[in-house]
Amino acid sequence: MVRSRRVGFRLVHVCAIALLALTPGALAQELGSLEWFQSQWRAAEDLTIPDNSYFEYSIELRVAGDAEDLARLAGIVEGKPDHPLRAHYQELKRQIEHGPKVERYRLWYGDANHWRLSADFDFDVPAAYLYLDTAVRDEDNAWQLSARTLRMLDPRHPPEGRDPALLIRVLPLYYVQWMAMGFGAGPLGIEPIDSSVSDGQWIAHTRSRSGDRLYQLTGVMDAQQGIIRLREREVLESRDEPKWIGGRRLYTDWAYLESIGRWAARRVEWVDSDGLAYQSVVLHEVRSLRPGELDALLAPPAPDGTDPIRGQSTFASIVDQRPGQGRSQDSPAGASPPTPTPPTASPGSRTSTPAWLVPAGWTLAAIIAVALMLLWLKRRTAP
Repeated sequence: MVRSRRVGFRLVHVCAIALLALTPGALAQELGSLEWFQSQWRAAEDLTIPDNSYFEYSIELRVAGDAEDLARLAGIVEGKPDHPLRAHYQELKRQIEHGPKVERYRLWYGDANHWRLSADFDFDVPAAYLYLDTAVRDEDNAWQLSARTLRMLDPRHPPEGRDPALLIRVLPLYYVQWMAMGFGAGPLGIEPIDSSVSDGQWIAHTRSRSGDRLYQLTGVMDAQQGIIRLREREVLESRDEPKWIGGRRLYTDWAYLESIGRWAARRVEWVDSDGLAYQSVVLHEVRSLRPGELDALLAPPAPDGTDPIRGQSTFASIVDQRPGQGRSQDSPAGASPPTPTPPTASPGSRTSTPAWLVPAGWTLAAIIAVALMLLWLKRRTAP
């Protein structure tokens, strides 16, 4: 009798587990279901740049038009330097001759208070400003370097347009595109509304909080890897800004990144309704930082020294824009950069600040930094 009761209890227990497995809650994580989509969406909003990581990526920018359009524009703007279409003509001409504009970035990221970003600009800027490096050494000290200017900053109190973190605030936007298929509510409050899989093909829809925008996502289920690879996100409705209707994002070059344990679409393209891929963000490399790798990259370059990334120093203006500083020193044209004096210790800082770092004027690097931020803000609302 006792054995019979035990068997009966076990049978009831097994049946209870089986019934639980068939409930909606237990099936919530079925790959491709709405519940799975919602959970992935929420998880993507919590993604952050991992500490002790190196990222190398590029942004490609294009304008609309071909050789025929260029010839037509040439006839319109000829002899008219102030014509409103001249800027587009010049951009298209440069693109046809040299390819799209490319911004290339290398980020050594220890944590929020220890990182260096090297940015190279492959387009029409003066040779002295083809690159801009920004380094945050600790919560009190940072610096920026162009070919002609070294500038010292306080990350907590940066001058207008000089916030060191400005230049990496765009990275989380791209990080979510590569690592999480662009999932997340964003400024429009976008949320999943349906999701399903049929014959291995995934299709889902999201809508903005206002109801003005409707998006369709299509992809492929990889049951072996237990993932869905997004191929495309298209704007089906955009009542607030009809120009975005038909705009798409394309997700390609999928790969598994060992260093962070995630699958990633390493190339994401923004395509307008006419089929022009006007922007691409490409992830070239992600890896863990090597022990001690970041330390040498954070030390301010000396005028008569070399930098691990930029080589021999070429800057002639030395700037200190930290609170309480207001003097300047420039090297005369053609003269050698200022000669450094022995470094002095800075209490509480991670590394010492050389005494030769003194102020000078603004450079075009500020324009580049602000332009990048404006470009990012524009991209946040793009399809």
